[in-house]
Amino acid sequence: MAYKAFDLSGKTALITGGNSGIGLGMAEALAQAGASVCVWGTNAEKNKKALEKIKTHGARAIALHCDVGDENEVETRFEETVKALGPVHACFANAGVSGRANVKSFTEMDAEEWKRVTRVNLDGAFYTLRAAARHMVGHGKGGALVGTFMGVFLAYGLVGPLGSRLKAVIDEDALFYHVIRDILVAHLHGNAAQVSVEIGRGSVPSEYQPSFQELENSLNSIPPDAA
Repeated sequence: MAYKAFDLSGKTALITGGNSGIGLGMAEALAQAGASVCVWGTNAEKNKKALEKIKTHGARAIALHCDVGDENEVETRFEETVKALGPVHACFANAGVSGRANVKSFTEMDAEEWKRVTRVNLDGAFYTLRAAARHMVGHGKGGALVGTFMGVFLAYGLVGPLGSRLKAVIDEDALFYHVIRDILVAHLHGNAAQVSVEIGRGSVPSEYQPSFQELENSLNSIPPDAA
């Protein structure tokens, strides 16, 4: 079933880690809405299969190998993306690695494991979104910068029981994917704040809703002239 909430014809979106899971789901939804799509991934076979799937929706699409933890590779692949598909209007920094199962708690994490995770989940998101932001400022048409929240949790070492629980919730509840998808397409149409809060409150399992309410309350408490 095509995703027709928005018409994204003429727009181009980049999704890192777009060859499987939430990233591929996002890529397909954007393709169904009419956007041109580029996915980045490090697994050539998964990239190939993802591209074939995305193209079934009739979209212009490419898949490129990119290790987002490599600053130079990010810059090179971004240039290749623009050359192939034109100006990028949305960038979804979704690539990430999980904390290893043998690390039972944050206190047991060594520096090597921390760097392995943050290299992709934190540095990679920074390199990707910075490249996209510079590009969007350059073309003067604005755009959307979105990141997968799970990557933030993992980047800060919340592995073990908490990380496993969050992953289980996401695996079991596809609505998390819809939350992220709707936030991204909302950004493209200037409705991000309202849709982010309303979609999130309606879709996230009830035990997590207080956190969304607290976030909304915190944002509303900031004075208008604070920025």
